[in-house]
Amino acid sequence: FSPPRLGVRGVEVEYFFISKNTFSPPRLGVRGVEAECFFTYNHTYFYTRNKIMKTKAKIILFSFLILLLIFTVWIIHGNTSIKLTEYSVSSSDIPSAFEGFRITQISDLHDVLFGKDNERLLKKVSDTRPDIIVLTGDMIDCTRPDEALSLSFIEKVATIAPTYYVTGNHEARVSEYNDLKEGLNEFGVIVLEDEKVEIKQYGEKIVLLGVDDPSFQTDYLHGDSVTVMRGNL
Repeated sequence: FSPPRLGVRGVEVEYFFISKNTFSPPRLGVRGVEAECFFTYNHTYFYTRNKIMKTKAKIILFSFLILLLIFTVWIIHGNTSIKLTEYSVSSSDIPSAFEGFRITQISDLHDVLFGKDNERLLKKVSDTRPDIIVLTGDMIDCTRPDEALSLSFIEKVATIAPTYYVTGNHEARVSEYNDLKEGLNEFGVIVLEDEKVEIKQYGEKIVLLGVDDPSFQTDYLHGDSVTVMRGNL
């Protein structure tokens, strides 16, 4: 005789082994055969299932570690690299005396050092050969303000070219801004708080306008910054 096929190879083979010395095929109601048959099936099923689950868990863990590594490298790179973007502005409204005039903008330093005493950043600024330098806010970080560190950099960068400064939202959220502003004035940096200044060259001029960050007057996240800015302009 041939034993009944249960559709699972492991179960069929085990069933035949148990039943091969039996004169007639055992009834499915025989407890010993039935129990042994289903024990073998369940063991094979759960062993395979656990193996698949463990493999999936390893793949998920490995993928997570890879993503975590990529994210960490991206954060470190973002906080330690210096990105230089160049724009050329052409307009008939720009006086001919300012042909080739170079403005170097530095923004969102957040008390981060680029090399010892920011020497890497200072060299990068110097290499741009600026006619003026504009510092456009967030030189300090409101979560760990260190105005002395910021001023150390600003003192050096102000020796490269005439320097102008406007605030950012981080300055608006720390009491240390008053000390920062005092240092800026001491180093000859022109702080523009809803003000304009004329820059003259060879008898012609352009106007530089500096607007205070609206966070000084409204909530950074939930306030109406647009209305505040329009009012200040």
